[in-house]
Amino acid sequence: ITKLVSRYKGKVHEWVVVNEPFEFSDKADAPAVYRDNVFARRLGAVDYMAEAFKIAHAADPQAVLILNDEDGAGLPKRAEAVYELTRELLKRGAPVHAVGMQMHWVNFFPKPAADIEKIVARLAGLGVKVKFTELDVMVSHLEPEKREAEQARLYARLMDACLGAPACDEVVFWGFTDKHNWWVDEMGYKDEQPLLFNAAYERKPSYFAVLRAIEKRNPPRRQP
Repeated sequence: ITKLVSRYKGKVHEWVVVNEPFEFSDKADAPAVYRDNVFARRLGAVDYMAEAFKIAHAADPQAVLILNDEDGAGLPKRAEAVYELTRELLKRGAPVHAVGMQMHWVNFFPKPAADIEKIVARLAGLGVKVKFTELDVMVSHLEPEKREAEQARLYARLMDACLGAPACDEVVFWGFTDKHNWWVDEMGYKDEQPLLFNAAYERKPSYFAVLRAIEKRNPPRRQP
């Protein structure tokens, strides 16, 4: 950590210091379990994370340091676990500046979109920023004629959730064109089209939904 962060001191604005600290689960009622790795086994699950943040901060005190996890906005028990972990790290003096919530949005997955604002506000109460990371919206499970409209609706919903919260200061999309997306290339969903541009690099309804969400909060300046 010291060697890497020091090398790019003043050049890299932010670092994900700890990524996916919990084991993956797609079950809504599954408890959050810390990921098993050599650092957790040797130093302790929370201890190694606190130490990593402190070392990164010492190497570049101006860099924004992020704790990033999946389903922190989707599964209630995971959201609670991310909150408690963040609180514990801060209690131990770890300089956690922001929490990243991975946003691979799958509409058939039990992600309670209505609760996103509450989750963001609760994290903000700890004094950290919130970032929506890895955002894409899966739609291949829907009937083809419904996909683009539903995807655009969800993109707008998620953008509104971030733009409406002072603590949410960043949205990162997990790619930009359906021609190259991880659902197809890595996960094997052959018919998935989760991003803002189609395979021909044309703007989709989702693109315009995101644009409208931004313009609604920040109206474009018109030339006289």
